[in-house]
Amino acid sequence: MRRTLLIALVILLGVVALASQPWFEVGLTSGNSLTVGGFDAYPNFGATLLVDALAIVLVIYLQRRWGIIFLIAGGLAVLLSMLSQIPALFDGNLSLLAPIVEKATGISSWLAQLEQVVVSRQTTFFGWGSIALSAVLLIVHLLAIMDALKTSTAKVRAIKKKRAAKKETQTAQDLWNETNPQDL
Repeated sequence: MRRTLLIALVILLGVVALASQPWFEVGLTSGNSLTVGGFDAYPNFGATLLVDALAIVLVIYLQRRWGIIFLIAGGLAVLLSMLSQIPALFDGNLSLLAPIVEKATGISSWLAQLEQVVVSRQTTFFGWGSIALSAVLLIVHLLAIMDALKTSTAKVRAIKKKRAAKKETQTAQDLWNETNPQDL
């Protein structure tokens, strides 16, 4: 499980690298050009990846059965964050860039900002690459969860066998003591 989680951390670093690249390029009528990265367009994505990284590191550090809960929570956070990005990448709807264009132009309404936007180009490689790596990260999460469940059930079985054997020898010892009393 540890190796799987280390692979998950490496994939997570790849997602962070792709998410920090420019996803959108917007040209304004004033001649300014804005490049917007994935973390700027989706502010929740950075926090989600941080939560997932902390969950993975916590599970590696603790190595306990209930660490699976942290992996599930981190995986769900990445899944929900990833699903929120897909509609904007499919539709090319740049309304999510409204706060960034507002900072550059001072115009607060997206409909009014559309008059200021001349060229808008979506660099889909980084966005789709980030989503694809997030999907791979989720698959690695599932593999780590399955591995942790197998390991924990094997440990529980071994503990139960050891307790049963101890109880059996204790019962045999009690029978021996009962049939062969010792004189003190």
